[in-house]
Amino acid sequence: MNERKHFDLIVIGAGTGGNGVARMAAAACWKVAVVDHLPYGGTCALRGCDPKKMLVAVTEGVEWARKLAGKGLGTTVSVDWPAMIAFKRTFTDAMPGRIEVGLEKPASSRCTAGRASPDATRSKSTAGPTPRATFTSPPARGR
Repeated sequence: MNERKHFDLIVIGAGTGGNGVARMAAAACWKVAVVDHLPYGGTCALRGCDPKKMLVAVTEGVEWARKLAGKGLGTTVSVDWPAMIAFKRTFTDAMPGRIEVGLEKPASSRCTAGRASPDATRSKSTAGPTPRATFTSPPARGR
């Protein structure tokens, strides 16, 4: 059954930018929908900036240990790739759920998994044409 819902703001993407805008609008009592293809979080939190910082921190630790070899630091260090990836996943695996819960806390906002795309049709109003967007929800499945 297709159910029409009306929102003051529809944010496409639950990455850092979309998440921030959605939270601010919901805090201002706007009715907000966030549409994103799962998992929530976007490139920065899941695959880019944040995980990179965690991986780089480990390799910087190795570099510093090598630079300090013979200067009072007596341990041999190396990168344990599986442990380093497990460390990164302590952050990235938790992010989609944290983002979804955070976005749904205000009663005025709603998260929806799926894909949004521009609609070629435009409605007419007294102020001129109003762009429309369509949302395609994937078939229900367990997450």
